[in-house]
Amino acid sequence: MFCSFMLKQLTKVQPLSSSCNEHLLQELSCEESSVYIGGFNITNNTDLTQTFYPFSSTRKPKVQSLGPQKTGEYGTDYLLYNTSQDGFAPALYKIDDPGGDYEFYTNAGNTDIRGIGPM
Repeated sequence: MFCSFMLKQLTKVQPLSSSCNEHLLQELSCEESSVYIGGFNITNNTDLTQTFYPFSSTRKPKVQSLGPQKTGEYGTDYLLYNTSQDGFAPALYKIDDPGGDYEFYTNAGNTDIRGIGPM
């Protein structure tokens, strides 16, 4: 798995002091380790909590939620999300810029995703 490889490399580059748990970095999830390996940011610019599934060919979908005006960082290629605010209408969004900034926004009563300028 890509995350595990990167974490092992980080352990070699930045050895942990003897007072730290030597396995600390290996216990991080892929989402937590994205701080070290980078990823795209997405901000929830809607009035509702957005629940979605980021995934890629090397990372299984895992449910995530962002409250209104919150931002999260993810290292995946796709987002599966619900466009309907009062039903279920799933949509798949491909991340074009893996280091870019994106937002959930409301468009004619539905939730959409778009790339945005620097945050």
